[in-house]
Amino acid sequence: MTDTPEIDGVPAPTRASRWARPLQLAWLVLVVAFVAWKLSQIGWRETLRDLPASPWFYVIHAVSFAVLPLTEQRIYRMIWGRPIALVALLRKRALNNSVLGYSGDLYFYWWARSRLRLPDRQLLAGIKDSSVLSGIAGTLATLGLVAGFAATGKAGVFGTVLHGHERALVAGGVIAVLAVPLAWRFRKLIVHIPARLAGTVFGIHLARVLLTIALQAVQWWVGLPGVPVSTWLLFLTLQAVIGQLPLLPNRELLFLAVSLELVRGVGVESTALSALMVATALVKQLLNLATLAVTSAVREPLAGAGGHR
Repeated sequence: MTDTPEIDGVPAPTRASRWARPLQLAWLVLVVAFVAWKLSQIGWRETLRDLPASPWFYVIHAVSFAVLPLTEQRIYRMIWGRPIALVALLRKRALNNSVLGYSGDLYFYWWARSRLRLPDRQLLAGIKDSSVLSGIAGTLATLGLVAGFAATGKAGVFGTVLHGHERALVAGGVIAVLAVPLAWRFRKLIVHIPARLAGTVFGIHLARVLLTIALQAVQWWVGLPGVPVSTWLLFLTLQAVIGQLPLLPNRELLFLAVSLELVRGVGVESTALSALMVATALVKQLLNLATLAVTSAVREPLAGAGGHR
């Protein structure tokens, strides 16, 4: 017998979680407190009154939510040659977005280890390769958004939240730009799947990232028509930059906190825009929680006693 907790019937490590959980809780308390303070300044009643009424706002988000699990289902089947249960990838997505970055990847490894009858090294390499290629695709898309927003001539609006740290942002962008060709140069050391397959996986990830950005823009436009394109580009860029930050608990709440700081300086009616951002965050959190609840109730048969090494 063992006292080690289990994930879907599979023993999981707990050493990291012992210190991560208090930090995660403290971070979430701080972010939620900041959001509540900002909304109290804007007006709770006005914000709730201006929540998007169009059902398409919520339908588009449901479609956007499904894009990542569906594309990853195809990707991991290509990498491992095994059918992958969509429920595992839905749970992986919800954990990464509502709990802690890469917590979903850890869960997915333990899920795959118990069901796919593949060597541990192959499983870890597959998850790592997909994550690396996804990260490169996300970085390229983020750099494109940053360049596009800079071309609008309104990049100074970031100063309201950066408070003099613009140089750090520029330095981070330069490092990201240099990292892409370096990653390509040393791709054989970073990515272990065959080059042709890696190119296909990267293409799928890039298409998925661009589709998700487009769906987010359409969702906001449906919720609040008539807003200048430069404003949506600002928030898309901000969302993408925050999305690149690793190991943060609930990056979506951080995006909400920063966006509420920006709403007064973009030339759009602040209450309506704040309500839109609150609605976006609320729908995401509720869908993540619903996904975790539903997928927790789904039990699949294990392939064997802990998989193969």
